[in-house]
Amino acid sequence: MKKLVSFFSLVILSLSLTACGAKNSSGTSFNIGKLDNTNYINTWINIKIEQMSGWGVIPGDQLGQMVSDPNNVLVGLDDSKNNDFINGNASAIYPIGFININSNANLIVTIEKASSNSNEAVNKYVDDLKAHLKDLESQGTVFTVQDPKSATIGEFQCTEIVTEADFSDSKLVQNYYLKPKDNYLFVLMTTSPSDNGTNDINDFLNNIKKAQ
Repeated sequence: MKKLVSFFSLVILSLSLTACGAKNSSGTSFNIGKLDNTNYINTWINIKIEQMSGWGVIPGDQLGQMVSDPNNVLVGLDDSKNNDFINGNASAIYPIGFININSNANLIVTIEKASSNSNEAVNKYVDDLKAHLKDLESQGTVFTVQDPKSATIGEFQCTEIVTEADFSDSKLVQNYYLKPKDNYLFVLMTTSPSDNGTNDINDFLNNIKKAQ
């Protein structure tokens, strides 16, 4: 788990690289989502993530510890955070995360402000992610970034990016699932620290549904 958190501290910053200070569009139904019992529901992006057996919710304070730039992002799920994100200067918000208690496989929800609501936002995200991970290679970790591709996880259509981090004694696979809308970029980031973790992540993703 220590190495997993260390890996997060290296790459979590990449999730806010695309932010360009775009403001909320007039009349948009944007919201950061809500927690219904233990399920994350966001009607704006039309997604429902159900907590499965063997999985737990990552508390906001733990999510906050993973953020490299706490002054430029928000963490948590409540109405005040939603309004602060829309009207404030934060470039990204991490509403919620889920973790498998056996394999440490995990999923983190992120929403960023973006300069457009089209694939331009996705392309910029990919370019910035590659550049950021390239910089991290100077610390001795080798990263591989695959080309983005269309994907459907459960009932959610998006763009997928797959990255791998090769440590001296292990490998971590990290996937990003992106969907732009209303000058925001909705991102699901998953991390699989083992083959069992990959299976757990796939089962979890396949259970994702539409919110409505």
